[in-house]
Amino acid sequence: MKVYSDNEILDGLKKRKRNAVLHITEEYLPMIAHMVMKMGGSSQDAEDIFQEALMAVINKLDKNELKLTASFSTYLYSVCKNLRLCQIYEQKRENEYMYVYLKEMYYPETESNKMHEAREKIFWHYFEKLSEVCKEILRMYHGKYSVKEIAEELGNTENYIRKRKYECKKRLTKLVKENGEML
Repeated sequence: MKVYSDNEILDGLKKRKRNAVLHITEEYLPMIAHMVMKMGGSSQDAEDIFQEALMAVINKLDKNELKLTASFSTYLYSVCKNLRLCQIYEQKRENEYMYVYLKEMYYPETESNKMHEAREKIFWHYFEKLSEVCKEILRMYHGKYSVKEIAEELGNTENYIRKRKYECKKRLTKLVKENGEML
C-alpha cells in the first residue's frame, strides 16, 4: 500500500478522491475502532464516529479552517475521541432521562400523580413534534423490534436506522430538556 503524506491526505479529501478515503479507512479505522471499543462502544459506534469525524474534517477543509499542528492521524484520533466522549455523555443523559421517565411511569407513588402527568404530557407533546419517520422508528424500537426488522419494514439500511434512531432520541431529549419547563 502506498504511503501518503498528511498534505496528500488532506488534498485528497478536499478533492473528494476515493483513494484518499480508502487509505484513511484502511490505515486509521482499526486504530479508531480499538479506541472506541476500549471506551465501551461497539464496532458500529466506531464506524459511525469515524464517518462523522471524516465529515468534520472535510467540512473544516472546505471552509479553510483546518490547520494541522500535529500529524493527521493524531488529529483524526482526537476528533474521534472527542466525538466518542460526547456520545457517552449524551447516552448517559438520555439514559438518565429515560430512567426517570420510566420510573415515574411505573412507580408514580414516588412523585405526585399531578407531577407525573405533567411530565408525561411534556414528553408526548414533544414526541409529536418529531418527524413521522422519527416517531415510527422510536415506536418500533421501543416496541422491541430489532434494527434489522425496522430497516426491512421502513425500506432502509440498518446503518441508516441506527443513525436516525440516535438522532431522533437526541432531538427528543433536547426538545424536552430545553422546553419542558415552559409547558
